[in-house]
Amino acid sequence: MLQELMGFEDELVYKAATYFSAGIASTGAFCGALTGGIMVLGIKYGRANPRGGSASESSGTALKLFKWFEREYGTTCCSELTGFPDMLDLTQKPKFHASEAHRRCFRRSGEVAAKVVELISEQGSRPLSLREAIAELKGQGLL
Repeated sequence: MLQELMGFEDELVYKAATYFSAGIASTGAFCGALTGGIMVLGIKYGRANPRGGSASESSGTALKLFKWFEREYGTTCCSELTGFPDMLDLTQKPKFHASEAHRRCFRRSGEVAAKVVELISEQGSRPLSLREAIAELKGQGLL
């Protein structure tokens, strides 16, 4: 798992990510794999204290992950990624779990985890500011 690889395995992180699946609490909204990746980046680079400076001072790597995800998959919306528009329809759950879309979710989660490791490897321990990320993404034509 990504936590083990990054050296911060913690039961609380697993608990915090519990409801990311099926697009956040089965709403089909925001992709849980992307949400989890951003959470890991927050653990690595985020503020330890909400009064400890602006989030934009360290959110550049999260923006890079977000833009990569959009480019790679075309959307950040779970229901669009899976083709199951109503995850709250409990009759659809077994169909989703038996589908290729569900298997793609697992692969996508692994791909996001690999991208997070890549971004952290490139970035090292220094957080990337939002300003730096915007400049880099504009230079690559991604913004």
